[in-house]
Amino acid sequence: MKSGEEDWLEDLARARSESNPGARLLAAARELFNAQGYQVAGINEIIKRAGASKKSFYSYYPGKKQLGAAYLRAEANDFAVQLRRRISRYDRDFNGFARSWAAFLRRQAGKGDFHGCPFASAAVQAHDDFGELLAELHTEWLALMREYILHCKPRIKAHAADTIARRILLDYQGAVMMWRLSGDLRYFDLLAQSLQDLKMNSDDV
Repeated sequence: MKSGEEDWLEDLARARSESNPGARLLAAARELFNAQGYQVAGINEIIKRAGASKKSFYSYYPGKKQLGAAYLRAEANDFAVQLRRRISRYDRDFNGFARSWAAFLRRQAGKGDFHGCPFASAAVQAHDDFGELLAELHTEWLALMREYILHCKPRIKAHAADTIARRILLDYQGAVMMWRLSGDLRYFDLLAQSLQDLKMNSDDV
């Protein structure tokens, strides 16, 4: 017998078709959660932005928490796509990956398409609701970066690759946070440099 969570996840899969209200609701939620924050953006505003009805909303999402989880998974998918795109393009070229990723973030921030890290925002605003999901996503990103580091440097030890993967995420969060605080795009240039300065050839990181 399916759980309630499995049922709404199936509804979410159907919502990915742009021809139905579920897709519009998720798109509206992503816009408003990113621009205003999860706590501020309300269900009624999301429904209005999507051009949907309350009945449509509740046929796809039992409540705001489930919509928030769908939003985070959609954002996580985009985040992973950007990482994988650069991993594929810069096969065994970590410095190229670092420069490309930082330049992408700088461009997004510069043209207003980036509102900071949605996962950090969710952790601050609604950790009780999303703490478990965020921990799961964090584990996935670490695994992705470890795999790439080991691919770039096959001789590096596993514990060193793990530390470098954590440093990558730490540097990313630091650059994004400082940009949000200051509006200074140069923090993304420093991100590129910081990542390239990582001791990729060392076992003792």
